[in-house]
Amino acid sequence: MTEQESIDALLRAGDLLTPIVVRTASTLGVTDHFGDDPLRAEDVAERLSMPVDPIRRLLDALVEAGVLARTDVNAYTLTDVGRVLRRDHPLSMRDAFGMAITEMRAWTQLEHCVRTGGSGFERAYGESHRRFRAAHLDEDARMDRAHQAATRLDLLTLARAYPWDEVRTVVDIGGGTGMLLAGILSRSPHLQGTLFDLPRMVVNAPEILERYAIADRCQIVGGDFFVDVPAGADLYIMKAVVGGWDEASCVRILSTVRRAMRADSRLVLIEPIMGAGSEFSKANVVQVQSLVLYGGRDRTIDDYRALAHAAGLAIRRIIKRATLPIVEFEPIDAPTPA
Repeated sequence: MTEQESIDALLRAGDLLTPIVVRTASTLGVTDHFGDDPLRAEDVAERLSMPVDPIRRLLDALVEAGVLARTDVNAYTLTDVGRVLRRDHPLSMRDAFGMAITEMRAWTQLEHCVRTGGSGFERAYGESHRRFRAAHLDEDARMDRAHQAATRLDLLTLARAYPWDEVRTVVDIGGGTGMLLAGILSRSPHLQGTLFDLPRMVVNAPEILERYAIADRCQIVGGDFFVDVPAGADLYIMKAVVGGWDEASCVRILSTVRRAMRADSRLVLIEPIMGAGSEFSKANVVQVQSLVLYGGRDRTIDDYRALAHAAGLAIRRIIKRATLPIVEFEPIDAPTPA
């Protein structure tokens, strides 16, 4: 790599402006106004009821970012990247690429996180991320929409990676408004599901379950996973749930699940797994996000093994994926296969 190529690569890696441009365009819904035909800056400005000159600057920046392409000097059209930011795209990422101003303020404290291991969010806001969300339901809703967008992508590999034909009943613990469970049930018509989360989280789940046409196969239960969870299912799922909790809290959560499991039940965790250079390294940026929001550290597979053992569980298998791995646990006293 030449010096110029090294500098160019560094400029791309450390670019602050392009992500803000893309997220601003996503928040404004710029790409939703593009169809098959090219648009001029004047056309976009009129549709958004905004002044032409700032819109033209934004569109030009989106060309540089690869979201738009020029058809001539005055007209723009969507690229394949831009189409994924449309609200009506089947894998729309628009909600995942909003400005997320609350989180951005926490990310400005990353240096503090690296120096101390503490939460950037708590330093920025003076309270924990969970407490803040409970008091600001608009932020709760924004994060849920972002998680839904990410889950739509995750389901593409999750549906193929796990042997769902071996399962009849599944409980999604901490499943929010139900996007993950709805996606699983819609791909596996034989499954019966239960969505479990805090009452304030599951209140909007019926709309998603109806959208996926699985409401008749899915119960909605509000509760607290530190107290109890629905008992007797074949499979329990927790995606991005335990990673932000300290060790003692993780053991409490896992112990609650273990009490609800039968001897032949299984628990699946879908979490980032620490280990630079390991097969799980694609989760490394997610690990930094967890540091910013919650503080502390993410865990190695040995950490999860120890936490699970303290709760009466053992790792049965690890299923590797391009995204987050699937770690399957069984009760320590699980029956030996015949």
